[in-house]
Amino acid sequence: MERAEGPYDARAIANFILDESDAAGFTMYPTSLLKILYFGHGWHLALFGGPLIAQPFEAWEHGPVVRVVYDQIKDYSGKAIKVRLKAFNPRSMTPKVASAEITRGGKSMLRAVLGAYGSLHPYKLSEMTHESGSPWTSVWEAAQIGASPGARLNDGEIRDYFLRQNHADVLGIG
Repeated sequence: MERAEGPYDARAIANFILDESDAAGFTMYPTSLLKILYFGHGWHLALFGGPLIAQPFEAWEHGPVVRVVYDQIKDYSGKAIKVRLKAFNPRSMTPKVASAEITRGGKSMLRAVLGAYGSLHPYKLSEMTHESGSPWTSVWEAAQIGASPGARLNDGEIRDYFLRQNHADVLGIG
């Protein structure tokens, strides 16, 4: 797989995933999108050594969340997302649909992630982020005994976790 660049604005990656899921016939719900962003970020860290997404993932009750994405899709709870996320354009001083020039390697990896996870039920995706030993579990359990909820997940821990997974089995790429 070709080298991928990054990190990218999470809203731009979310829009790419939404476009690709529409093309593949997957219905994308808020929980699904947030988890697929996380899996994409984790696999990017494992396969390419660097982050896919510039904004941090936070440990929320139902799993890892990128706040700037959640803020724009929260009104779609239980419904398919039909909008595209926006980012502020400082030149025009207005919001615009977020986009990025994602490398071919990045697009290929994201399509593999979508193929592996896109058809799974949102609750199944959430369960997967809650597995014992996952980066979310470590941060969430620490938050329950005194650290603050919403604490950030560490990219190094996310990378290590995904390096322990078999990418050929999960993503179908070698």
